[in-house]
Amino acid sequence: MSYENTLSSYRRLLEENPGKALRIGDDCVAILVDGYLCGAHLAAQDNGFDVGVSFDFDHSGWDSDNDCWDADLSTSNTAYCISHPVFIQLK
Repeated sequence: MSYENTLSSYRRLLEENPGKALRIGDDCVAILVDGYLCGAHLAAQDNGFDVGVSFDFDHSGWDSDNDCWDADLSTSNTAYCISHPVFIQLK
């Protein structure tokens, strides 16, 4: 997967599931804010999770040698979040 393909997949999944966040790591989600794709950290709450401060998906965080995010162990970690999406209802 390329950086562009990954972001395109995140957008497609989120557009198909409005009002939800897509889990993309242990403590991160992808979200659409006013049609703009961004990431956010999850903050644990008593009854689940809250989406914290959002951030842009910066190309510098992409490992183009391994086709995954720098924080992921391999491309299979990044691809798994797309092929087996887990959604969190936004409050």
